[in-house]
Amino acid sequence: FFFSSSVDALITNKDYKPCLVVEFQSTYHDSHDARERDNKKLHLLKLAGVPLLYSRIKNFGLLHLYSQNEEVIFNLFTGEKRDNAKALIRNYCEPSNFANVLAIA
Repeated sequence: FFFSSSVDALITNKDYKPCLVVEFQSTYHDSHDARERDNKKLHLLKLAGVPLLYSRIKNFGLLHLYSQNEEVIFNLFTGEKRDNAKALIRNYCEPSNFANVLAIA
């Protein structure tokens, strides 16, 4: 099994260890082939112990950050709920949460 791919955004902790990947989704990702590639990427990142969030702009200016378990929406124009989005991303890179992810993997 060989799979070559890249990620859109890799976020590291202060020690430069990967703690989160964010994939920017567009309508291109709605195709069957793209969903299949995204699913492979999700499984490989799970094996590596690195969480994956998706990002997609919907309803003109609403940024959705989501995973299989959670979703945060914030308005890019007004900034409404920006703190929720920041908190979601920071949560993955907290030292105690990162240690738990590695322990599970």
